[in-house]
Amino acid sequence: MSQPAGAPSHRPGRPAWLAGLVLLGVLLAGAGAPAAVHAATAPGTVAFWKVYAPGWNLVAGPQGARLALHGEPLYSLDGSQPQYADNTQGAVDSGVGYWVFYGTGQTLLLVGVPQPVTQVHVYGGQWATLGNSGNKPASVRGADLALVYDPQAGFQPATLVQPGQAAMVYADSDADVFMDPYSPPPPRTSVLPGNGSVTAPPALPGTSTPTDELNYILAINPILGDVATHISHFADAVGVADPARPGDQIWNDLRADADAVNADLASVQLLNAPARYAVVQADLVLALADISDGMSETITGLLQNLPDRVDLGAGLLASGVRRVSAARGQLPQ
Repeated sequence: MSQPAGAPSHRPGRPAWLAGLVLLGVLLAGAGAPAAVHAATAPGTVAFWKVYAPGWNLVAGPQGARLALHGEPLYSLDGSQPQYADNTQGAVDSGVGYWVFYGTGQTLLLVGVPQPVTQVHVYGGQWATLGNSGNKPASVRGADLALVYDPQAGFQPATLVQPGQAAMVYADSDADVFMDPYSPPPPRTSVLPGNGSVTAPPALPGTSTPTDELNYILAINPILGDVATHISHFADAVGVADPARPGDQIWNDLRADADAVNADLASVQLLNAPARYAVVQADLVLALADISDGMSETITGLLQNLPDRVDLGAGLLASGVRRVSAARGQLPQ
């Protein structure tokens, strides 16, 4: 019996319910699916679903996978210079990681040729974006600092980099940095540099971007380390300072601690905190003001034999230290 003109045709041997299951699988991948769901693919290639949250993401994929279906710019660093390469084609290269902004998130089927081991040469003082182009979690080796990024949690140490994701890697001196699924995760569990200061990465376009967050973290932590040093010195010295000998050098040292914390407060106030850390910034300004004032009140109270001012100083110091500790707890360590 012939079909009416314009009626849809069905391939023999492929029941209609099978197409429905395929569609259901696609819908499930975009609503509550795991971050990576593997799919059938041709020999020599891999395919898996990847769910990216709204906001900035550090992404990667097997060779040829498409990460910018709607024309989103892909920004990468090659480790040789502090300047982003802008990939407007959307197809990825093996081993390259990319920053991309997905306004409403994305659920993508990444199809391409896998490369389990990737590497990048990073010149001293430079950053690179190194991608996981395989289909298994991978470790980063050879970097002095390796970070992953989540739009909700911010930066975290790159213990294992998942398929479809990338890491920001940094080297103090020239280094070959590798990402592979065979090595155990590195022991380092901090987002902070272990060997002193780190060159800030180049800024991404826009405001309150991940690079703004990282630059804030790298700037605020040395300041807070200096505050901790002066608090510790003040606590040790004030216990042995003799109010009957106001000319002793130790009183000048105590005043220097208060002045140093006040200078640290001024440095914090100059920082432009990104949206994620705006509350932290406000808390730190109030906390450091309490600490500096508490030190000054304690010194004045002891030298002038004013117990009320000594008590006030002690209270301000205790309040400031608690607030600094709480604020630091909201920063990645």
